[in-house]
Amino acid sequence: MNFARTTGEKIFDAANYVFLALLGLLFFLPFWIVATNSFLTSQEFYSRAIVLWPQRPSIAAYQFLFQTDWIYTGYRVTLVTIVVGTAWHTFLPLTAAYALYDKDLPGRRWLHYYLVFPMFFGGGIVPSFILINNILGLRNNYVGIAIAGSMTVFHYLIFRNHFMGIPVELRESAYLDGAREARILWSIILPLSLPTIATLVLFQVVGRWNAWQWGLFYIDDQKMWPLGMVLRQLIVNENLTQQQGEAAQLMQMFERDFGIENYFYPAVRNAAIMVTSIPIIVLYPFFQKYFVKGVLIGSVKG
Repeated sequence: MNFARTTGEKIFDAANYVFLALLGLLFFLPFWIVATNSFLTSQEFYSRAIVLWPQRPSIAAYQFLFQTDWIYTGYRVTLVTIVVGTAWHTFLPLTAAYALYDKDLPGRRWLHYYLVFPMFFGGGIVPSFILINNILGLRNNYVGIAIAGSMTVFHYLIFRNHFMGIPVELRESAYLDGAREARILWSIILPLSLPTIATLVLFQVVGRWNAWQWGLFYIDDQKMWPLGMVLRQLIVNENLTQQQGEAAQLMQMFERDFGIENYFYPAVRNAAIMVTSIPIIVLYPFFQKYFVKGVLIGSVKG
């Protein structure tokens, strides 16, 4: 049955549309300015305050980017750490949540508290640095930045709440058919958890794509920096070049190591932002259908 909409409801809907359109424009405008600035020449960049469309677009910044080694090195390191790190960081909370999903497990409640406690009272970066650098000896190693911060308690809680919503009769019937825990997890639990897994994998991929701190903490060799760390160095050094002393020496070192010399720096910086952002922007829509459903499944106990 269709009900006639009142004038107040129509005005409210129109105001919502206008507000959301303006909000979307507000979010899109900075991205568009960065994109257009990556095609600017030095003359146009310094002659106009804000450029929404370049008068004489130039792809020199992108040509320069793809002639340097650091963009390919950053992509390779980031992709390796994303594949290894995402698999490891998904495996740990998933298996921990499945183990503690069993209500007959001895000490289940205390193990749960043990995992949740660091979520509120973390040790900071120092214990992680000592573990990876001194105990495991993984400094200047891809594995070190891939396994850093291995156990994400938030992901464990989402998996646990989702598993608690799965009927226990499914596990019991599998037990009666002779299935073991590994078979139950692989053949029953995982197929029912694909939206949640896809959502948390998206969290991990985006987080690791943007991460630069692990490269700063655990990698001394600049040729092993992940993409986020290289991008950070480009942006930071653009500001540092305006200063003197050690900052200028740092910039010279970066230019020497990566072969960066005569170029228009602001356009290169904006082109680097676009090159590092576009892959995630393209990837996100393929996971979007799982996003809301996965989070709701993990947050509401059935």
